[in-house]
Amino acid sequence: VNAMYVEPDGTLWVGTVEGGLNRKARGQTGFVHLTKANSTLSHNSVSALVNDDKGRLWTGTWGGGLNVVDLATGAVHRVEMTEEEARLTNFIGALAYDARNNGLWIGSNDGIFLYDLNTRQLTEPFEGCGLIRGCIGSIIDKDGVLWMGCMRGVCAIDLKSKKGGKFSFRNLMYRLNDPDSHIYEKISSFCESSDGTLWLGSNGYGLYHRMVGKDGKETFEVLTQEDGLVNNAVKGIVEDKNGKLWVTTQNGLSVYDPHLKTFTNYTQADGLASSHFYWNSAVIAQS
Repeated sequence: VNAMYVEPDGTLWVGTVEGGLNRKARGQTGFVHLTKANSTLSHNSVSALVNDDKGRLWTGTWGGGLNVVDLATGAVHRVEMTEEEARLTNFIGALAYDARNNGLWIGSNDGIFLYDLNTRQLTEPFEGCGLIRGCIGSIIDKDGVLWMGCMRGVCAIDLKSKKGGKFSFRNLMYRLNDPDSHIYEKISSFCESSDGTLWLGSNGYGLYHRMVGKDGKETFEVLTQEDGLVNNAVKGIVEDKNGKLWVTTQNGLSVYDPHLKTFTNYTQADGLASSHFYWNSAVIAQS
C-alpha cells in the first residue's frame, strides 16, 4: 500500500505498488481493482492520491505520470501532457490540491511543479523548482503554506505569495531541530492537528513538532526513540478524535498523547500484520 484516500461517504481508495488502484465502497467486503489491464490507468504503481473540490481524485503514479478519476463514475483518465511535461512528472511522490490558485502541485522525482487547472499546463512555480528531488508527502496548513517533503529536507511554499507567476518558498534542508549540524533531513509525512500544530515525520530522525512563538520565530522540537517513539523512521501521521497521534514507522506503530507526552507502542508481537509500514501508510476517515 503506497497511497490512500477516504471519501466523505466512507469509500476507500488504495494505491499499491504494482497492484493498481483499488476501491472499496463503505459496507462492502471486497475491492474493485483498477489496473492497466482493465482500465485506462497509466501505471500499476500508484504513489499519490488527492481529491479536489470538483469530485475528482488526482492519481499520481511511479512510472506513468498523472491520472484523474471521476469519483461519480469511477472512470479513470490519463492527464495528457507534452513530452517534456510528461518526463518531469513521470515519477510522482506527492500531490496537493491548491484551491486558492486552482492548481495541482506535483512533487516528482524531478522537481516540484504546479499544474494549472485553467490552462491545463505545467508551470515552474519558483526558481530552482527542478532541483528539488525525491518528493514524498505533503500538506497545506491553516496559514496557506504548502509543505512538501523531499530528498533533502522539506519545502515550504507560501500559496498566498504568487507574483508574476512565481511563489516564495523555503527549503529547510538540514535537521529541523539542529540546522547548524548540516546533516541532511528527509521529511516524508505530515499532520496538522486540531489545535493547528504541524507535525512532521522524518525518515530517520523522529517526529518533529513545529512551534511558532509570539514573535513569529519558528522552532522545531523532535521526539525520538529516546522519548518512547517506537522507531525514528516515520512513514505516516494522523490525529484521532481524542487528539492522539497515530504514527506509523519502519518498525512498529506509536500512539502519542500530546497532553501526557507519552507513547503507546504496537508491533507484530501485539497483533499487527507487519511491523514494517510503507510511505503514506496512515489515513483517517470522517466520523
